[in-house]
Amino acid sequence: MTQKAKLRYLVIAVMFVHVVLLGLTLFYVIFPMVLYNLIVIPFYSFIYSNIKKDRIILLSYMLTFLELVVQIVLGTLMLGWNSGFVLYIFCIVTVSFYMLMSNMQKKLFFPPLITIACLVFYIVLYRYAYAQPSYYEIG
Repeated sequence: MTQKAKLRYLVIAVMFVHVVLLGLTLFYVIFPMVLYNLIVIPFYSFIYSNIKKDRIILLSYMLTFLELVVQIVLGTLMLGWNSGFVLYIFCIVTVSFYMLMSNMQKKLFFPPLITIACLVFYIVLYRYAYAQPSYYEIG
């Protein structure tokens, strides 16, 4: 499978997750996350159209990973540690190895670098989430 096809499938999967999250946040009336998902879904449509046109492939990877980090932070701040948004970090690590290791000679250092960054991010978010209460309680 080509890098372009992998990225297209990744973008479709992430867009689907955001549609589901939009429904859930509407159900639980969490307006900051509703607004965020309403912005992110067209953002992924834009990325998908650029991938189909063979434009900004590397930037699309980076924007996808950055968006997932923002989603993790927002979800954890709004709903707390037990909401499970932090588990996205493990997806980022796994997907980074799968997506970027196919071209070993150029991108070998990216997945371990992403793994270390995610580990540091996880620890910082863990310490913050337990020190601060969440904004919404969904039970």
